[in-house]
Amino acid sequence: MYEHNGLIKFKKIGVIKTPYIDDAPFQPIDEDKGEFCIIIDNAYVEGLAELEKFIYIYIYIYIYYILS
Repeated sequence: MYEHNGLIKFKKIGVIKTPYIDDAPFQPIDEDKGEFCIIIDNAYVEGLAELEKFIYIYIYIYIYYILS
């Protein structure tokens, strides 16, 4: 994330995969089945070294819709 000309811009560094297509819940459901993961681009993996030492991490996502 960086600021340019008063605008905050985000740079994509990975993707989040879930089994949801249309109706994702607002809160997690413990019993949900499927693959849930965050895939970080290789260029940023080194920056995650020792991540397991943390109790919490913050993940910011930008959600958009593609209208067909």
